[in-house]
Amino acid sequence: MAINPPEAGAPWLGSYGEVPFHLEYPDRTMFRQLCWAAERYPDITAYEFMGKTTSYRQMSADIEAA
Repeated sequence: MAINPPEAGAPWLGSYGEVPFHLEYPDRTMFRQLCWAAERYPDITAYEFMGKTTSYRQMSADIEAA
């Protein structure tokens, strides 16, 4: 039985370049992943919205306070 490349059923994958078809994700919740990022990259921008940037440190603190 011939195995078709992923592009056969999903033609957009040919445009992905070096991005892998499947990604590996850590075995933890989104909140634990955010804590991990806040510990390692506290001053890096987590997101930008309507011209305002928020660091991982601030995002984590905001969630903890909620």
